[in-house]
Amino acid sequence: HLSYLVAFGEWSTEFFYDNANLNASPLERNDAAKLEIGCAGKNTAKQIQSAHTVMWVGQTKENGRGVYMLNGTSPVKVSDEHIEYFLNAAYMDPAIAYTIQISGHILYILTIPAWANTIPPQSAHTFVYDLTEKVWYQWTSADANGVEDYFSPMNHAPFVGLFTFLAWDNTITLLDRVSHLDETNDIYMRVVTPKIDGGNNKYKFWNSVEVIGDNVDCTLKVRHTNDDYNNWSTYREVDMSTKRPVLRQLGIGERKAFELLCTGDKHVRLEALEANVTEGLV
Repeated sequence: HLSYLVAFGEWSTEFFYDNANLNASPLERNDAAKLEIGCAGKNTAKQIQSAHTVMWVGQTKENGRGVYMLNGTSPVKVSDEHIEYFLNAAYMDPAIAYTIQISGHILYILTIPAWANTIPPQSAHTFVYDLTEKVWYQWTSADANGVEDYFSPMNHAPFVGLFTFLAWDNTITLLDRVSHLDETNDIYMRVVTPKIDGGNNKYKFWNSVEVIGDNVDCTLKVRHTNDDYNNWSTYREVDMSTKRPVLRQLGIGERKAFELLCTGDKHVRLEALEANVTEGLV
């Protein structure tokens, strides 16, 4: 990384440079750059040449685990409490990460495989950090029965302009920027918003929400929750091919979060969810 050899330990990270010593070790440690952040999984450390950085799942004795990237020799934590919830509960030794650059996005793809020996048993998850947009996604694959599971490819190599992936079960697959099928199953796109309260705890009448996005032949399923994602309303459909894709009469509640789901073989980009809300007196 830059002019350094970066050495990851369990609880620390050190930087070595070439001291041009021909009679002893040519490596000299930069003591001032040492980090009190280690590496939680040896296969999570990846150099991203196009971004001039390194990313890894780091760990400290005080603050647990997180995903870090290097700004020069300074660590920048890019994970949030939601990602770290899974990182701190997982057995990280079999975790693996790799990076790709596709359609103008630089992606750090981290897969935590299932592990039966943890308490409770560890489910598999794939989390993706988009360095371009600075946001996290969760990727899934469909199993033979069409059920969503973790994103199974664990490594890749470019081949004639395509991304060739090797999955955990040793099958080979391609990442296609045009197709929206996972083998024979449609690829789901799911967006879950943060809780929206307008900055206060007053009762609100949710008159309507309008989906702002591409005007394409696509039907979205939309539902909402009033109680911190514990219970959800029934899905309602909104047609993205109409000029104003709007849902009306969404009830009352101090705060709501929304889920938007596309299950068809469609390419759709969403920008915002615009809510028309009337505040109550209390």
